[in-house]
Amino acid sequence: MVTPSQQIVLKFLKAAASIQKSRGTTKYSLTLRWTAGHVGIAGNERADKEAKAAAAGTTTDKKLLPPLLRRKLTINPAALKRKHNKTIKEKWKDEWRKSPRGTKMTTIDVTTPSDTLLKLISGSKFTRNASSLLTQICTGHIPLNGYLYKFKRVDSPRCPACGAAVETVQHFLFTCRSYAYMRWPLEQKCKGPLTLKKILSDHKLTAQLINYIDATERFNH
Repeated sequence: MVTPSQQIVLKFLKAAASIQKSRGTTKYSLTLRWTAGHVGIAGNERADKEAKAAAAGTTTDKKLLPPLLRRKLTINPAALKRKHNKTIKEKWKDEWRKSPRGTKMTTIDVTTPSDTLLKLISGSKFTRNASSLLTQICTGHIPLNGYLYKFKRVDSPRCPACGAAVETVQHFLFTCRSYAYMRWPLEQKCKGPLTLKKILSDHKLTAQLINYIDATERFNH
């Protein structure tokens, strides 16, 4: 939570630094101690009493307050910026999960948009083209015939390699017979059945997936 109390702390520290500067470091020292509670410390007990009175609605005459507290306190800009960024990020996450692409991503990663996947596709381990292909594969918006046929960009949704009825992401990655040889190194590195969720959770498998895609030369043109 962003509160004006940070400004009070900053003013206090500035005042302490000013006093130290005017008196000289050899004549002045300041010690700050944290206490676990109010009991047994006169100043803390007094502050606690005044805080409870303020919470109950009791106010002090402005003339009796320190100059700092006679005007409306401002909020620390850095804290305000952090809160703003957090709000925007949470709104973006919510809107992404409700979008068609975000909904599709939840079948692969229930925490989408997860930091793990974002770091994977934006890291330096893969080329920009490879990261783009990974994103397209995850969202299903990839130039395979099954997708392109929906927009009349190709005459048939069939797989151009093996002739299967529809060339989907699942078919292209895991079941197309024409790419069995290219897929073999990926199958050897993966324990158990191949799934996109499993591959994206392991950087070594993801790298092997990129090698497989390159070997098929499916997106060279």
